[in-house]
Amino acid sequence: MFFYGSTIFNFVFVPKWAFSVRIATVISPWLMLNFITSPISYIPILVGAQKTFFWLNLVGTILMIIVVSIPYLIEINITFVHLLSILNVVQSIFLGLILIWIFKIARN
Repeated sequence: MFFYGSTIFNFVFVPKWAFSVRIATVISPWLMLNFITSPISYIPILVGAQKTFFWLNLVGTILMIIVVSIPYLIEINITFVHLLSILNVVQSIFLGLILIWIFKIARN
């Protein structure tokens, strides 16, 4: 999606879906990392680290709420695509750290 999203969307859909291409392109790294972490998210349960995993996911949810809320609470004029870009960066970094943590506990 990141590299060929506009070509695919323009081939399959009509040009009025161009904004959807921008959204899909912006969130594709986050979705890719989510796709990678989903199958291995059972490792913390298998090694008995589900309590830590719960708290880490709670932090991830709070991060999402903060990223979405702050621009509106302090009245920053931000577009939806820019908000998604910021959310993408924050969640991609968070999921990358989750991946590192899961691989670390899987080795022990």
